[in-house]
Amino acid sequence: MHPTGINPFDQSPPDIAQLKPEAASDIIWHSPVGIFTSTPDGRYTFANPATARIYGYPSPAELIASISDISSQIYADPTERETFQRQLREEGELINHEYQHRRRDGSVFWVSLNAQTIYDEHGNLLHYQGYISDITERKHMEEALRESEEKYRLLFNTFPLGITVSNQDGKIIETNAMATNILRVPKERHEGRKIDGAEWRIIRPDGTPMPADEYASTRALKEQRMVENIEMGIVQPDAGITWLSVTAAPLNLENYGVVVTYADITERRMAEGELRERESLFKTLVNTIPDLIWLKDANGVYLSCNKKFEPFFGASEAEILGKTDYDFVDKDQADFFRENDLKAIAAGGPISKEEQITFADDGHVAFLDTIKTPMFGSDGKLIGVLGIGRDITERRQAEEALRESEQKYRALVKGVPCGIVVHADDSSIEFANSEALRLLGLTWEQILGKVAIDPAWCFVRENGSPLPVEEYPVSRVLRTKTAFTGKIIGVLLPDRDDPTWALCNAYPHFNEEAQLLQVIVSFYNITELKNAENERQKLQEQLQQAQKMESVGRLAGGVAHDFNNMLGVIFGHTEMALEDVDPAAPLSASLQAIQHAAERSAALTRQLLAFARKQTVAPKVVDLNETVEGMLKMLRRLIGEDIELFWQPGEDLPPVKVDPAQLDQLLANLCVNARDAIAGVGRITIKTDTNIFDVAYCTDRPGFLPGEYLLLEVSDNGCGMDQSILNQIFEPFFTTKEQGKGTGLGLASVFGMVKQNNGFINVYSEPGQGTTFKIYLPAFTAKSAWTTEKGQERPAEHGHETILLVEDEPAILQMTTTMLTRLGYTVVAAATPGEAIRLAHEYLGRIDLLMTDVVMPEMNGRELAGNLLAHYPELKRLFMSGYTADIIAHHGVLDEGMHFIQKPFSMKDLSGKLRETLEE
Repeated sequence: MHPTGINPFDQSPPDIAQLKPEAASDIIWHSPVGIFTSTPDGRYTFANPATARIYGYPSPAELIASISDISSQIYADPTERETFQRQLREEGELINHEYQHRRRDGSVFWVSLNAQTIYDEHGNLLHYQGYISDITERKHMEEALRESEEKYRLLFNTFPLGITVSNQDGKIIETNAMATNILRVPKERHEGRKIDGAEWRIIRPDGTPMPADEYASTRALKEQRMVENIEMGIVQPDAGITWLSVTAAPLNLENYGVVVTYADITERRMAEGELRERESLFKTLVNTIPDLIWLKDANGVYLSCNKKFEPFFGASEAEILGKTDYDFVDKDQADFFRENDLKAIAAGGPISKEEQITFADDGHVAFLDTIKTPMFGSDGKLIGVLGIGRDITERRQAEEALRESEQKYRALVKGVPCGIVVHADDSSIEFANSEALRLLGLTWEQILGKVAIDPAWCFVRENGSPLPVEEYPVSRVLRTKTAFTGKIIGVLLPDRDDPTWALCNAYPHFNEEAQLLQVIVSFYNITELKNAENERQKLQEQLQQAQKMESVGRLAGGVAHDFNNMLGVIFGHTEMALEDVDPAAPLSASLQAIQHAAERSAALTRQLLAFARKQTVAPKVVDLNETVEGMLKMLRRLIGEDIELFWQPGEDLPPVKVDPAQLDQLLANLCVNARDAIAGVGRITIKTDTNIFDVAYCTDRPGFLPGEYLLLEVSDNGCGMDQSILNQIFEPFFTTKEQGKGTGLGLASVFGMVKQNNGFINVYSEPGQGTTFKIYLPAFTAKSAWTTEKGQERPAEHGHETILLVEDEPAILQMTTTMLTRLGYTVVAAATPGEAIRLAHEYLGRIDLLMTDVVMPEMNGRELAGNLLAHYPELKRLFMSGYTADIIAHHGVLDEGMHFIQKPFSMKDLSGKLRETLEE
């Protein structure tokens, strides 16, 4: 109770203006609602604390004291006071209205004002009495709700998805504009109706009809949960199929059952179809590309790969996706791949690198030319790293093969002993290998860019004549577009006297369009080969000469053999006839003439045998100087008084093993030829010396053998000889002397004697400059010397021994038998070796000596002697022949202890040789 004890609500509303604060009702004073009274002219007469608080005053008294005019100080809009008063007059004593008032601090707020007019009993207006509440917060909420409603309506009607709100029965209550567009049915036609098969034909994504229990709205109501992203198609006869993605959510509100949203995915479905087709096409394309293609996210997880990539890990795409390199390869290899991925991400663009990989399916190694590039989404966010790996193994192998081929080619071109020059289509030189530079004697700087017809060099034919420019190898190929092969040409450079000979080949090099690009010339230096060919030609000529001389020698030897047999008969019978004829008788002179002719003929046959190297020699070790000095007197008589003979002996000469008789014959022949070459007064010089020839010296000199030799040189200052004569001087019967002054056997016999003693001979001569013969005989190096000669020449002696004579020539057999009988010997004569063996076995007495011809039918003399020695070990042996034919002597040189007599022989020669053999 208020302290006054008055309850304001126990009676009609009191006139608050008449109440004192202390008398006011406790309810009024403490009411949260502002209670006030005011005069008709707008001054407060009472206000409770709530009123003061609403207007921002600390107390009612201060409010009342401060407000003198409510209309101007309280109302935010002063005209609102007039509106308030007019409403009171028009609407009666009690009004309720909302206004904007102003607080003490000037801020505007909303109030709800309930007011009534108080009159006296006379009907006069006493004052206004009102109740005021602060409704600012409510007003704000109402404004927010209104704005929210406006926003909702705007959102609802402008939402990009179709929205329908249905009641519990499924009938559409409300539809936005998008739903109308999507459903293609005016709003007035579908609101209040259901979306079901009666109005629309609804199908599943696979095209089959969709039952009602699968509708999103049906399921949401039935399951009381949100059903999302149900795809369905609405078939409309005039518009085809509209594909929707439907989401439905139940609404637990009165009259509301479900809200359904529709997203038109027709274009998406079409795009997805096209996308699927494109993806299928892209997938097919990617899988048929021969490159490895893969996509990894930023963490290295595989998102995709093509078929070509699968063998790399030996796994299918399904097995690869979602995994990293670490699941398939060792850590080092995986780290390597990851490092390259990160480099591509850091670079922000593609990077290229060659990678060597090993395929897991079969273990083969391949090289990939890999491009890795970061992939970004439309929002710029990194998706991952795309990798493309092209298998360049074959290319690498081809490059390696090409590199090896180029290396081989360069090594081949560089090291081949063949000059190679490459000319451009204008004949200028583009390349030359080192061998070409060496053969041409030029440097690379000197040859680069020069043309093939450069006057710095010229080409010549094999005969030495210049080769026309149009016939140059390069010129011919450029002109004819065909190869130029197997031609021998000479390259003659200005600073050289002789051409460099080359086997030349030139080939055109065409491109794929058959356009001539280059001419490749190769030439092989055959200068030495050509010189060797020339030398071979000379050697061939020498061989032919030697063969000719050998043939002549065989002929001469055969003639000499038969001639000696005939001479032996003549010589022997003449000698025996002279013994039986009075020396004073005329017949004696004739017989002596016959004997002299026979001796000269025998000398001629000896020369023939010497040339043929078939005469038997008996060499002994002699001092060459002493032997020559012993002949000087005889040689001076031989050459005459008008020609001087100079003797130049060498010092400290080693001995030489030679038949002194051959040496005498050799010197005599050379000095006689020198004498005949000198017209009038002249000079002949005989010189001895030593020479040592090594292998290198002998290689280029046919017939020379390495070793130590004694030189016997005979030179003259006579007329000399030209090359044509030098080529024939050793041929038998060749002579430049007048007819009757030479036999042509002198130098032939010299040649034969030198060869028979394992020596060689050189001749140097020029017309008008004289001639020099140099004879080289091997030095004798044995510690002891021996000779075949025994004792001194003795007169013919008679004997008493028994001799087995074997000779197949009857005349020789008869004559020799007579000679042996006259010498006192007992003779057992046989015409054949067989007869000789028989007679030897039948003969009862002692046979002391076998005298046999060397060449006979059945067996030769040496074989016969061997047969008889088996039965008569003490049997002495004497061989006779016109020549030995290497049958009893080695190369015509008698072995030690072997006895031989040359046909024809005299009785005196026979007597001496018999006693020498028997007394040995």
